[in-house]
Formats: sequence, structure tokens, C-alpha cells
Amino acid sequence: MNIRPSAAIRQNYNEIADLCRKTAEPIFLTKNGGGNLVVMDIETDNRREKMLTFFHIFSIPEILLMTWEKLKTDHIFQQTCAYFLDFV
Repeated sequence: MNIRPSAAIRQNYNEIADLCRKTAEPIFLTKNGGGNLVVMDIETDNRREKMLTFFHIFSIPEILLMTWEKLKTDHIFQQTCAYFLDFV
């Protein structure tokens, strides 16, 4: 994990940019000792966005399955299903 003071971005922009590209990791900038900003190069950001989208898409079926398993034991859900299945 790379942590730098926020002044580093003003004083050493090229160094910070090169470090972002070389490590493909975000750099955390602090202000008054606390977290303030995260800086990363655009390629790293694009990869992270694609990875997040991938995990989001593939977690939806798992969430649906867990919800279905919970609903199968729910009395009101069972009555509702029975009503509509009898109706059809």
C-alpha cells in the first residue's frame, strides 16, 4: 500500500504518475494525517471497474438462489404461490 502526503501530488506529479503506472496500484494521499484521496492511473481504474462488474454480474445468481431458499420456507410466500398456481 502506497501512502503519501497530499502535497506530494503538487510537488512530484510526474513521480506519482509513474509510480501509479509501474505498480498498477492506487496511491493513497493524506491530509493532516488522515485519508483524503486515492489516485491511480486510468488503466488500473479500467481493470478494477471490469473486475467489479464481473463480480457483480456473477454474484446476482447466488443472491437469487439464497433469496429463493429463504422464500421457500416463508409461509406467506407459499400461500401466494399456491393461490397463483391454483389460479393458473
